[in-house]
Amino acid sequence: GHGESSVDWDAYTPDAVGDDIVALLEHLDGGPAVVLGESMAAASAVWAAVEAPARVAGVVLCGPLVRDLPPADLDEHAATLRTMLREPGRLAALKAMMRSSKADCEARLGDLDCPAVVVMGDADPDFPDPAAEAALVADRTSGRVVMVEGAGHYPHVEQPAVVAEEIAGLWAEVTGRG
Repeated sequence: GHGESSVDWDAYTPDAVGDDIVALLEHLDGGPAVVLGESMAAASAVWAAVEAPARVAGVVLCGPLVRDLPPADLDEHAATLRTMLREPGRLAALKAMMRSSKADCEARLGDLDCPAVVVMGDADPDFPDPAAEAALVADRTSGRVVMVEGAGHYPHVEQPAVVAEEIAGLWAEVTGRG
């Protein structure tokens, strides 16, 4: 709803998006893939990996909103998206997405059976203690933590080289290719 995608979806929940990831992989006869989920889409990446373990070899959970927490930077983020949100249907879609619970996805964190990398900016305003949240998610997924110094909620945008290196490392790990 707040990007360039259409807004006429039946649901905006993380599990619905996870099902869409699985559907896309099936449609492409793709995988095993490394799925990167940023913010709320990290919950979707977990969902997809648990639903289709043969198609998802690993996940990168970037600024992972995989639990029901209030987003501290919502007002600031919404301000930067104001123009896009004025288009018909986009604000309603954004509200539906932001208000959707991640509880079903959180319940599946322990079911994840592929390598996980939790990437978190050490200045992420959406979490009272970004390092503690990253450690919690990594513990529940048997993953590892990468704290990106000086980054906020979008480390892949703020420090793309750091995140790209982690993605490449995970890809090499799950495929056996350097």
